[in-house]
Amino acid sequence: MSIKRSHLAKYSSRILSHFSSFPKPVSVRVHPRFGVLYSKDTLCVSSKWNYVDIIRKDRVVIGQEYLISFPDSHETPTLVHASHESIISAGACFPYTDDSGAKVLWDVESGSRRVLFVECKLPNAALGESEAMSASAALPGTFVHVLCSKTGRKLKTIKLPTEKSGTTPAVHGKVYGSSHQSKHFSACRFCPTNPNKLIFLAEAPKVNANNEETPSIPEKSPFVLKESWGEGLSGITRPVICLLDVETEEVVCVQSKLEKLAPESIHWSFDEPHYTPDGNGIIFVAYDNNPYPLGLIYCHQRASKLLYWNFETSQLQCLSRGAHAVCWPRFSPDNSKLIWFEVPASGPHGQCFEMLAHTWPPSQPTPEVIVPLVALPKDESDFPGLYLGAGVRERCWTSDSKAVVLSTTWGAETALVHINVDGDTPNRITRFPSPLEQVEGGGGHGTVCLMDLCDDVLVASVSSPSVPNFIAVAKLSHENVCKTCWLNLSLTGENQPVVPFVKGLAWRVLSHSADIADERFGVKRFESILIHPTSNSANLQLSIGPHHNGDGIAWKSTLGLVVIPHGGPHSVFTAEWLPQVASYVGAGFACLLINYRGSTGYGNCSVYSLPGKCGTNDVADCVQVSCPIVYRAKMLAPSRVCRCLHSLGN
Repeated sequence: MSIKRSHLAKYSSRILSHFSSFPKPVSVRVHPRFGVLYSKDTLCVSSKWNYVDIIRKDRVVIGQEYLISFPDSHETPTLVHASHESIISAGACFPYTDDSGAKVLWDVESGSRRVLFVECKLPNAALGESEAMSASAALPGTFVHVLCSKTGRKLKTIKLPTEKSGTTPAVHGKVYGSSHQSKHFSACRFCPTNPNKLIFLAEAPKVNANNEETPSIPEKSPFVLKESWGEGLSGITRPVICLLDVETEEVVCVQSKLEKLAPESIHWSFDEPHYTPDGNGIIFVAYDNNPYPLGLIYCHQRASKLLYWNFETSQLQCLSRGAHAVCWPRFSPDNSKLIWFEVPASGPHGQCFEMLAHTWPPSQPTPEVIVPLVALPKDESDFPGLYLGAGVRERCWTSDSKAVVLSTTWGAETALVHINVDGDTPNRITRFPSPLEQVEGGGGHGTVCLMDLCDDVLVASVSSPSVPNFIAVAKLSHENVCKTCWLNLSLTGENQPVVPFVKGLAWRVLSHSADIADERFGVKRFESILIHPTSNSANLQLSIGPHHNGDGIAWKSTLGLVVIPHGGPHSVFTAEWLPQVASYVGAGFACLLINYRGSTGYGNCSVYSLPGKCGTNDVADCVQVSCPIVYRAKMLAPSRVCRCLHSLGN
């Protein structure tokens, strides 16, 4: 079937807009109880979702809450009630921009105490020239609102000392706000023994050689270089640890005390601070700013160390191993264990993580390795190692403090795994069943990402190339993880939640053996994901809900093949919902997503096999995979094969 390029271009925006309109969960939190009218087995799950608006080039954030009953860990949870969707924000730039208005930096809870960190900015243009308007305007600054979760009352408001006030110098600079769990320098936590104390990260106050505040310099001056932590962290230059007591309203930056204990800490940037379980110390990750900060968004292998500062003894103890990078320390619920994750501080980015643990308080000189590096898995069913590009959730421990639940890249899929930390168990790692097994047309395991874990209640974000994002809830069964029963939440059915899927689209993961041998590391296996229109369909339609009007775009056979290698180079395609790819298939094209050798999720040897062979192994793998697909689909004309490239994939 021939189709005019102008005709396809006319409707391409409409197709992409349709397949991008499905919401994606950005945050989910489980609340232990919901009032006195419900039993202790009824929990509230609050969620925030992003809608992409292609026309406005913006995002809409909505919220929805679910009441869920958990009769038993061996039974499927029951949905009691789902609230009406509420619009939280009509766009990323509305109602406030970065230069004006109020921005919630943190919203954290501990027991009945809830604390909000809010940054308020007011532009001069909004105040006008009237003194009366200026006098009645809201105060700018960074404020902490303390509330009672049970009554909803606001108890007090504290203004943080981010700026000089009279003769009183600023204690710290701007407060770093919450972000995706994979990003660095984002933390705000309660003290486990005192709900009035919090620990958070902020920018160091600017001082000159005489220890006085630096005179005001235009922020956008072309003559001032502000060296930051790179892509995605460009607003972060020197993070410091701050302690807040909401009862006394005292704010302390620990930097000066720490420099007396360890003078070299003047060159450190701090991350992941926690109060210790007894509240008499803190742990934190320290990066050396020398010789200069480097980007961390994709390169976790920047050398760092995990340190324990005991306030009572004024001792500083290193808990991690040398020549490694440290990420995501997490205390167990019973405060008896501390886990964290390490990668070697050298070599390529995207390497396999190790999971380490210390009993608390630390009594052994070296930590225990819970999950070691995996060099080369035997096959696709063998555990390939921990690849935590999406980070580690704040709440990842089971209630008995014996196991941790993580999301990790497993080949061309993202798997939810249960890791036994307690005891010397031969098989520590168990993979959860995928909620997609209950969805018609769901395909394989797909992508299952942990969103929250509270009192053994799991909430995951799930999708596949044929199933848009939805959330799934389950009660963890300690006896048999493999029999976890999921409740899929997507309210499109009349009597029970039904997850929609795309009709007319099929996908599968293909396994390949490389033609060009890898003599250094012996890596042969790699994978690709083939997503294509089905032969018995002329267009794509949702199983439930609004359908897409093809407006004349239909096909009797596949129109062409779009070959898509990922960038990185150490990155990976997983079997998830990809609106752009679905749009290509909706226009009649098959898509081939290639995880060439060097991709993450296939063992550490796969990552190491690519440096020195870029442009050789990766290109050969892409050509090797594409040719048989073209031949089987009878797309022999070069005009019917195209490439979609970005970053290093180009």
